[in-house]
Amino acid sequence: MGGCTSCRIPPPPEPVNPVIQCRPRCQLMRLSDEDKGYEKDRLLHRVSQKRLDFEGHTSCFNDRDLEVLRNVAEVLLEYPEIDLVFEGHAAFCGPGNSKRQDKELALSLERADACREKILELGVVSDVRSVSMGVQEKLHYGCVMCTPVQTKLLNVQQRVDLILSRAGIEFLTPGSAQLTPQGLRTVSILARALKETPNRMSLVVPQTSNAIARARGEAIACVMRE
Repeated sequence: MGGCTSCRIPPPPEPVNPVIQCRPRCQLMRLSDEDKGYEKDRLLHRVSQKRLDFEGHTSCFNDRDLEVLRNVAEVLLEYPEIDLVFEGHAAFCGPGNSKRQDKELALSLERADACREKILELGVVSDVRSVSMGVQEKLHYGCVMCTPVQTKLLNVQQRVDLILSRAGIEFLTPGSAQLTPQGLRTVSILARALKETPNRMSLVVPQTSNAIARARGEAIACVMRE
């Protein structure tokens, strides 16, 4: 989507996107609940520092934006209980440019929506929203900020329940045992959570189930074992 060419757009500012080092939660099992909470809060703070600048007056991602989204997705895949808001900020066009300013406002939401769609494509099952925050007079460039939502840490069973409630395990057709891309992502996220427990997991398929049900159970187990 095009924007106004007369808006004051200086060169992009220096990056404020230091890479987030997110350890798998299975490596944190021996930490106290308090220390686990500190680690979660550290990640929330680092996610809140992320910003996407985009290319010119478009909603097209540059390489740096894509790396930012992949890095945030790494955190959300380990912490599906953390929700996220993408906040679109419009470039300030100066006084007396209401029509051009409206275009920038529309672009800010378009960019936030694009961020939401892309991070969901990366397999995230967190609740992700996109909003336009309007014009910030101190910002003379459009951008999208990441705002994580504070939440309690969930134990393994609670996370499994949350994941399944938000993203079911999908198969290609009613008679197929082949997982869809979304189904594969859901099972992979479940596998991440289950690595935290030392207990063995059993996938129970009732004896009365048909061959398709048993094949689906084996397909899920194969992905879990990878």
